[in-house]
This record gives sequence, structure tokens and C-alpha cells, in this order.
Amino acid sequence: MTDVELLKEAKAITGLTQPQIAELVGKSVDTVKSYESGRLSIPAEVFKSLLNAICSNVQKTADRYKFIDDTARRLSRRAADNKKESATI
Repeated sequence: MTDVELLKEAKAITGLTQPQIAELVGKSVDTVKSYESGRLSIPAEVFKSLLNAICSNVQKTADRYKFIDDTARRLSRRAADNKKESATI
């Protein structure tokens, strides 16, 4: 996989936009567009920043999903407990 393909795949997975990526790596949107089109090579330091940003975004997303799953489990248990209480009253 080329750097350009990896950048595009990372965008697809994380949902980050070119402006968001530009802000995360400290470059202009036009520069990010040039990276994505292959007109410019992605320098190693930018690539590292990009990978860190992607990993951070993925972790936040994973944390959100875990929070949602945990909350759904708690609500489900609470509903089951309330149902048991109602049945005993």
C-alpha cells in the first residue's frame, strides 16, 4: 500500500476530512490535497503526525463505542431489575 492509499484509507476509516487532517498535522488544506493526490510526497514527520492523529481518533471512537455498549448494558440491567421489582410488588 502506498502512502497515498494509506492516507485515503485512514480518512475512510476515521471519517477525518482534509481540513481536519490539515489541522492535526499543522499543514494547509492545499498541502493535504497535494499529499492525497500524490503531487507531494508525505514527509516522514508529517506521516508520523498523521499516524498519531489517526490512532488518537480511532482510540476516541473505540472509547465512544465502549461507553455506548457499557451504557446499554447498564440500562438493560436496570430495566430487568425494575421489571423484577414490579413483579414482586
